[in-house]
Amino acid sequence: MSTASPRLHPWRISGERVGAEFQPFHEKVARTNLGVVASEPRQWFGHFSGWAKTDDGTTVSLDGLAGWAEEARNPW
Repeated sequence: MSTASPRLHPWRISGERVGAEFQPFHEKVARTNLGVVASEPRQWFGHFSGWAKTDDGTTVSLDGLAGWAEEARNPW
């Protein structure tokens, strides 16, 4: 049985060229364990809000932008 990920809370992303929040609404986990080969990729799908600056300094709104973040563990 799977429990909800603690990573479904808002994530803050900040830096010189970005001030944003990522609000995940779904986590996808796929596990494979074949003994000597294993894989556990995780993907979080959600919406962004905030802003980012382009190379020329233009500020772009990220409000409502759908996207994802992922993490993979592949012990061989």
